Amino acid sequence: AMVFAESRLFLGMADGTIQQCTPPCADTSSMSQILSAPPGAPSIVTALAADDRVPGKLFVMRVPADGVTTSAGGIFSVSMAGSGEQQIAPGNEVLPPGPPPAVPPSALAVDSTYVYWGGSYTDPQDNSRKSGLVRKAHATSGGTSSPFLMPGSDPVASIAVDDGAVVWAYTRPDSALVV
Repeated sequence: AMVFAESRLFLGMADGTIQQCTPPCADTSSMSQILSAPPGAPSIVTALAADDRVPGKLFVMRVPADGVTTSAGGIFSVSMAGSGEQQIAPGNEVLPPGPPPAVPPSALAVDSTYVYWGGSYTDPQDNSRKSGLVRKAHATSGGTSSPFLMPGSDPVASIAVDDGAVVWAYTRPDSALVV
């Protein structure tokens, strides 16, 4: 996972850390760690997002390294210096329990008001956990997340936002792009 923000490249690593590099990033010797891996169950950083209208903040999606332990994942905000980590959403809103998905979730975007991600939900019809929902929470204060669109059944593959629209794609051959 990577994002370019405030003239720096930020990289989310498979060991749960976040590294930064100020261009030119010639090799790994020009990188420095800004955030350690969280204690407890190992996690992987699968997505990073930033927006100039939320200065000094990175938004991070973590999933459990084992693909199952949802407590090791979630959506977080952190300063670009690596301090002040705040959970925006718990891991069970990103990764449904059960067998690990073939591809870990990595759909994350932010605008001046909200952070959006592809997540999971509890289906009220059969009380099972499913993927296919875009969720949102306030970017600056976190708080309770809420569904942004009606639940689907396919995982959300990517999300993009601008001032007027949220666009997402599913990993399926038909009707994959949604605005």
